[in-house]
Amino acid sequence: MKEFVEYARNNATNVGAFGPGSYPHIVVAELNKQYGLQMKAVHYRGEAPMWQDFAAGVLHAAMGSYANAINALESGAGKAIAVQTTTRSRKLPDVPTFIEQGLDSKVFALATYVFLAGPTGMPQEIVERLSGLMVEAGKTDRIQKLLDTNGIDESAQGHIAFKKLYDNETPIWVDAVRALGLAPE
Repeated sequence: MKEFVEYARNNATNVGAFGPGSYPHIVVAELNKQYGLQMKAVHYRGEAPMWQDFAAGVLHAAMGSYANAINALESGAGKAIAVQTTTRSRKLPDVPTFIEQGLDSKVFALATYVFLAGPTGMPQEIVERLSGLMVEAGKTDRIQKLLDTNGIDESAQGHIAFKKLYDNETPIWVDAVRALGLAPE
């Protein structure tokens, strides 16, 4: 991170992000704020074109999922600088987290997640059943292999744990998006 920050201090630096308000966009803003940088987030409609431009040298940096970044890392087009988790990734154990590298904003401790949602007013017994099925499925060999392939270290949590995560982290996400000059809906 120190080398990257030093580079960004001395050079115009653009960083690929997969859309306004996305986590990579927030990270660029937080790095700019913490280090007094002027990096520019370049927004793409998805990760695939962003990583293509990164590999072609159009971007100085990019941030996204392990599954999409791995080709750039394995080909030597890029080097992993940090992982966005509170613990190191099993797939990239030698790459420190943002937090390990001294980034103290709450943004760097946020969890990224995919979730199953149902309609407002869904009966609680259906919520319980779907939650249990998701957790159970997450323990199967097939899903564990899929998660591993995509660099995801944790499988599904139940609805109670997710609700707690959602309630604790949503204000941080909303504040970070508002700080970008965007208004969450």
